[in-house]
Amino acid sequence: MVPLFGKKLTPEEEMDGLEEILRLHPAYYPALYHLGGRKIATGQEAEGRRLLLEAVDLMARREGPAQFDPKSMDNVIEFLEENLRYDVARELLERLIQRYPHQALFYDELGAAALFLGDEAAAAAMARKAVELDPQNAHFLSNLGWAHLVAGRLDEAGKHLERSLALMPANEVTQGNCEVLRHLKRAGGTFMDYLLRPLDRKALERLEERCDRKGDFRDLDQAAAQWNHDRLDAWKRELCRRRDVPDYSEVYKSLRAFFGFVEQLSEDTYLLYEDMGWFQSRFARIMNKFIFKMSDADAEVIGEIYAGLFSFYGFLTERGLADKTGYARFRSELLGMKRGILGKAARYAKVRHDDSIPEQEKERVRGELFEGDHEWPGI
Repeated sequence: MVPLFGKKLTPEEEMDGLEEILRLHPAYYPALYHLGGRKIATGQEAEGRRLLLEAVDLMARREGPAQFDPKSMDNVIEFLEENLRYDVARELLERLIQRYPHQALFYDELGAAALFLGDEAAAAAMARKAVELDPQNAHFLSNLGWAHLVAGRLDEAGKHLERSLALMPANEVTQGNCEVLRHLKRAGGTFMDYLLRPLDRKALERLEERCDRKGDFRDLDQAAAQWNHDRLDAWKRELCRRRDVPDYSEVYKSLRAFFGFVEQLSEDTYLLYEDMGWFQSRFARIMNKFIFKMSDADAEVIGEIYAGLFSFYGFLTERGLADKTGYARFRSELLGMKRGILGKAARYAKVRHDDSIPEQEKERVRGELFEGDHEWPGI
């Protein structure tokens, strides 16, 4: 699971509470939605799907089309998407459309889920239906254009993106979609090719020099963030389609959080996630700081970070963005450190939460475990 600050209910405690609510109020479908989502997130697949669909049917019996607000489903859909369960979101949205067939938002969201699952034909069809139901909605038009873009129908994509911008010229999402469209028209290839386009380091260096002269590095930060976003997005789409990484949702979320943690530590002008060698040379120090700062840094979390790093850089290696020999060395070196890292985490967990140990003794243990890395703010 992703490391968190502060104590919160365990999934089991949360589900126990929801089941108690439903025992007292069996028709309270918001609790059914919540419980179904938690069941899915904890691996109780069949039961979670059943509860979600039961919640839709119960809601439809209580709220007719005139009273129903489709935005009330946002939290449920977002929860499933954040957990990369686009397959479950698709099934839920299909049932919602059966019960509320004139809600354009559900067709739009179903198209987005289908697109992440690689079903480009269904994605375009659902996005088109959303626009038919709400033809002046700039967001739906943009998403229809996006569905065509991902499918490689660039002329069709441009037509819908232009219509979207005409309705909402300042929409940054649509503007970004248009930038991707221009790149594909110029360079060719697919949307995945765009996400995995070769890094232009010389352009970044020139941008760094310009930013240095101005004393303002916001443009450089934005450029690096875009490269990092695109690499993670490509990997996420591959995870969702292949689903060959155990607990891939938690692995993805943990690695994304880990990269964010490292960015806060990095004293370099900018950090690129694809720089495997940078992480390899600093990994021991990074993990010292991670264990020191994160109270949830246990064997499960560290295992998810390892799985995420190997999956992410393995994916980049498959796509030619990382060297095979370098990746083999990376795996070998990190695996060689793993036993020691797990030992540090286990030992510090005992010391961290034991109020009977004087602070001076705790600091002595920190110095022994982390070799002074915990005393410095950056890397």
